Amino acid sequence: MMSEDLGFSPSNVMTMQVFLSEKHYATVPSIVNFDNAVIDRVAALPGVVSASAVDFLPLTGWTAFTDFDIAGRASPASGEHFTAGYRVADWRYLRTMGIALKKGRDFASSDGPDSEGVVLINETLAQRYWPNEDPLGKQIKLFFPATLRPWDAQTRQGWLTVVGIVGDVRDWSWAEPKVAQLYLPDTQNASRIMRLVVRSSGDPAQLTGAVRHVVESIDPNQPLTEVNSMDQLLAIVLAERRLNMALLAFFAAIAAILATIGIYGVMSYVVTQRSHEIGIRMALGAESRDVLRMIVNEGMKLAILGLLLGLVGAIVATKYLESQLYGIKARDPLTFITVAAALALVALAACYFPARRATKVDPLTALRYE
Repeated sequence: MMSEDLGFSPSNVMTMQVFLSEKHYATVPSIVNFDNAVIDRVAALPGVVSASAVDFLPLTGWTAFTDFDIAGRASPASGEHFTAGYRVADWRYLRTMGIALKKGRDFASSDGPDSEGVVLINETLAQRYWPNEDPLGKQIKLFFPATLRPWDAQTRQGWLTVVGIVGDVRDWSWAEPKVAQLYLPDTQNASRIMRLVVRSSGDPAQLTGAVRHVVESIDPNQPLTEVNSMDQLLAIVLAERRLNMALLAFFAAIAAILATIGIYGVMSYVVTQRSHEIGIRMALGAESRDVLRMIVNEGMKLAILGLLLGLVGAIVATKYLESQLYGIKARDPLTFITVAAALALVALAACYFPARRATKVDPLTALRYE
């Protein structure tokens, strides 16, 4: 899962949340001016490669969706919609997060409130709604509820022109399919909740104090919260899966050890109990290799029967593991073959070594013991 392409580069990126109060930042210009002032000053700090802001970061469990119309295309049937997730971002966001611009142009500082409304879309959205045509220059109209929640952006109304196509980003989780996504410039769609995103040339944690000072110099009453690096946020996202996998691995190891001990102990005991029989066969002239072969064959028949029953049970049980796996088939042939072969070798050793010892015992001694 960690080797999967996220669509962005999380290394050396620090994030922190700014939630502007409606009382002090009631208008779009006041929100935009605050964001621009903070980003410009943070970008000028020593060690900062790039700085930007976005309302919701990918893979943090927060996302927003909107329905939209496409110019020149009939609206979907009742109960169906053109739908996409959306982000409100600063014009430097793609560069700061390392998201690829595939076609067209990025947002620019000139995309202000009085200029043409613009939008970026990702590759999944482009392929879903314009599979056989170029979406650049197409227009869409977004629909939002009349009553906005505190974290909802004050979005621009009317038609927006698609000016660029960006690479897909893992938005909700690694295990979920890639979603159709669009990006709105914060200069035209102000949001009071924003995540500062700062890419540094070294350890991003060392910039925390300097960024706090920048925010305090602009608004002493504005707090910064949820200060984390992107690597820390991704670790939090993976924590539950890591715990589940660690528990599964631990109990699977215990199960394998118990199975190994059980198979060896039972098979060895069964063979040892036949020492008297082996002594009689040897006293009657049986060759030790023939006795050894007979004991091993009979023991392995039982072991193979047990393995077959176990494989059937495992194949049935793996359906409960499918939701915990990513990029791996629940019924992986290599795993089944490897585990079965290992247990078969344990059973073989459990039959062979006790039988070999029994064939070296003096037949008279074995008979006298009985």
